[in-house]
Amino acid sequence: NLKRFKVLHAALTQNGKGKVKIHSNKKSLSNANATVVVDRDIAGFSQHTLRIEVVNAVSIDQLVKKKTPPTKAPLIIKLDVEGMEVPALKGASETLQRDVLIIYEEHGLDTVNEASTYILEQKFEVFFHDGQRYHQIRNLEDVKRMKSYRNVGYNFFATLPDSPFAKRLKKLIS
Repeated sequence: NLKRFKVLHAALTQNGKGKVKIHSNKKSLSNANATVVVDRDIAGFSQHTLRIEVVNAVSIDQLVKKKTPPTKAPLIIKLDVEGMEVPALKGASETLQRDVLIIYEEHGLDTVNEASTYILEQKFEVFFHDGQRYHQIRNLEDVKRMKSYRNVGYNFFATLPDSPFAKRLKKLIS
């Protein structure tokens, strides 16, 4: 990473308590297909596991308190947590009240659109960039329309309606 960021060796969870076991079928956990197992083991999984790493659990709110200045400056959070977006976001209740832009991934295989469902239920404004222009996402049908390939992940942007981020993104649409 050319010293651009510090690797924490932690896993985002809702309550930020305990340990998390990460099972991987690759020798390295970087860019690997991994299964996160919280407080339990999957029977028979270890026969396919090449690497297990046990890390501390942490919530987004805990990270923001520990790792950012105490100001209420705008904050950008990029989530790509392999299907654990909703628990991670539930652990960000304080952070989500700030001027924050959440960049989260919806996988093409996820037909339920769990992360977008949760974010839209929280009354966030959601946006998507298709490589050409920005679109405002108003409902789950819009999410499904943007996800044209099942084998890739799609980045969506979410922010509070009155946030300066929302105003900037809306200007990019018009």
